[in-house]
Amino acid sequence: MEVERLADGLWRWSVQPGRWSVYAETPEAILLVDPLLPPAGSLDEGRFFAALDRDVARCGVPVRVVETSAGRGADSERIAVRYGALRDDTRREEDDRDPDEARD
Repeated sequence: MEVERLADGLWRWSVQPGRWSVYAETPEAILLVDPLLPPAGSLDEGRFFAALDRDVARCGVPVRVVETSAGRGADSERIAVRYGALRDDTRREEDDRDPDEARD
């Protein structure tokens, strides 16, 4: 898993080459955009959830998951179950393709 700090309270991580997920702290929520998690049961998964658990306790705000396109938030359900997270699906029904896929 590759992790990069972009600014205070703003991180991105990748478990698949070229597929980034974003973590952002706001006054209202911790936002997870298009979350892809490390494989279940892996050391990286344990470290990911330990860090997120600490952040959730420190910030004292709910977790919110935002999915921007099909397949982008593949692990949203795992996060929603663990944290009781709200889920926002911002995709338009008529354009549900992955933004990294070539357009015709």
